[in-house]
Amino acid sequence: MSLRMKRKEAEYEFKNKSEELERFFSLALDLLCIADTDGYFHKLNKAWENTLGYNLEDISNARFLDFVHPDDVEKTMDAMSRLSSGGQVLNFENRYRAKDGTYKWIEWKSIPYGENLVYAAARDITERKENELKLSELSLELQQLIKDKDRFISILAHDLRNPFNSLLGLSNLLVSERNQMDEEEVGNCIQTINQVSLQTYNLLEDLLMWYRSQAGRLPFEPKVFYVGDVCREVMDNLKIIAAAKSITIECKKPEKAALFADVNMFKTVVRNLITNSIKFTPEKGKIGIDFSIDKGYATITVSDNGIGMDENQLAKIWDFNNNAGLGLVLCKEFTQKNGGTINVKSELGKGSRFSFTVPVPDM
Repeated sequence: MSLRMKRKEAEYEFKNKSEELERFFSLALDLLCIADTDGYFHKLNKAWENTLGYNLEDISNARFLDFVHPDDVEKTMDAMSRLSSGGQVLNFENRYRAKDGTYKWIEWKSIPYGENLVYAAARDITERKENELKLSELSLELQQLIKDKDRFISILAHDLRNPFNSLLGLSNLLVSERNQMDEEEVGNCIQTINQVSLQTYNLLEDLLMWYRSQAGRLPFEPKVFYVGDVCREVMDNLKIIAAAKSITIECKKPEKAALFADVNMFKTVVRNLITNSIKFTPEKGKIGIDFSIDKGYATITVSDNGIGMDENQLAKIWDFNNNAGLGLVLCKEFTQKNGGTINVKSELGKGSRFSFTVPVPDM
């Protein structure tokens, strides 16, 4: 074979190998690139176009830091510094802006070559990162569910056991000592049994509503209703508890003022706020209920001259996991569910003032 033919054969083979390598580079599923340590792309394969949505011409010879998420620029510069010093960068992650404005998570393996070139292979790990985030969120939700379950069991063990002990004690007293008791003593026992039963029933209602709410099984059915009718119903149910402590409840409410909210949730909020005031107001105390409308919202305020709260108690009042009462936790949750807000002002020894807002209907 002549020298000329050998040269042509070598050139042909070299061309085939070059084309084969170019096809491998272009068709590789991973993101392949050649860049420099000054921050510019020199060569990219088709996978970049498929992943980010740009034409290769848009990003070839572009400054790649212009595509990096602002929060990832500093750590990307640190990685480039390691490459400039001759070190490899493996399993490095940062985010690149796609043509549609979203960001893709990219995982890199990069090695330096020569004075300032970098050869890198990367892959889109956005789906993996999203799944990791979902798993993290689910883990947090599970931890919260476990805390809520523990708190739920604590309420069942403590808050329900005490009233049932009272009921059993009083009923046993009536069974065993009825013939030795006068009418006044019997009447006091019956009144106390009725009071404790009502309180226990309300607690059970709160427990069931809280459970259904957490499980997403509590219907939300807002409609127009009159505040006077609902407040009167709630107050009638609490008269016995208030009378047992000779507490006066003064209600200043317009009879025909309309609200737009879920009636059952509204009742629960009003009932729990009044019950809470009765619980922490001494005998012969006073509870006031005020009502006002401003800018499309009604504000209902329940105030008392009870024992009040200090700053430490106020800081924990809405936190179920810091031993906040279940009733107040429901008040906040249901108020927010109906598009309103709730707040409290209190001073130790001078009482508390709870206010919550509810939308009024468009007239």
